[in-house]
Amino acid sequence: MSDTRHFLRYVTPGLVFAIELIILLGLFRHDWLLKLIDFLNQKESGIGGVIAAVLASGGLGAMFSALYHALLWRGGGEHTRDSEGRWEDYRPVIRQLAESDIIRFLVPPHDWNNTVVTQTQTIELASRLSREDALVIVEALWHERVNNCAKIKGANARTTEFSDQMHSAGTNFVASIFAAIFAILAILTSHPAMICCVVIRVVGMMAVATIVSWAFYRNFRRVAYLVRAFYCEVLSDALVAERIKSNQPLLTWPFPRPR
Repeated sequence: MSDTRHFLRYVTPGLVFAIELIILLGLFRHDWLLKLIDFLNQKESGIGGVIAAVLASGGLGAMFSALYHALLWRGGGEHTRDSEGRWEDYRPVIRQLAESDIIRFLVPPHDWNNTVVTQTQTIELASRLSREDALVIVEALWHERVNNCAKIKGANARTTEFSDQMHSAGTNFVASIFAAIFAILAILTSHPAMICCVVIRVVGMMAVATIVSWAFYRNFRRVAYLVRAFYCEVLSDALVAERIKSNQPLLTWPFPRPR
């Protein structure tokens, strides 16, 4: 099931791009849609055509996935105190764990012997983390306990499902934007002399594309919020239980190591 989800995560955005492009052009240039249907009816590609379509969809999905991560997963560099509140921002949970003395950071002094810093120093270091730093720490704390912590082990499959849904929704959003761009460019270059007709079609197409893209984006934001909330809730519960059992803070490295 996991392999199927990963496969669909890359294939689906290419299908979204193709289907939305066909729908947009079909709504405002139905003559093109009829020509496409006639063209497909004349072709007898069989299984080879299906395989080629899947491969092409996977290639488009990979490109849209790269654009999705570049556009929607931007983050500050090392120790950058960039804006908070985004879906991939795990700094608040790191600070909450530090303020509750659930975790303490290890830092290397000049002789590179591991030193446990105080709770106050851990809170201060946590406030200097970038989004990438916090994500690395959370991922490490989670996956170090996947096999030996019942709370995390029981929630890991659901977390993976949420993550795949989030990335799929975000990539579909990018695919939807590009389908709209391609459709608008196709209309603009079809009959440049008929300005009034072209403008009406472009405005109508932009309205439909905006609604579709907005729906994909809202779905992405909702699932992204659920992923972060679920991830933080389970991890916090597991670390609190471990802290109570050991009766001492859990030690971890801040990433990257402070110089």
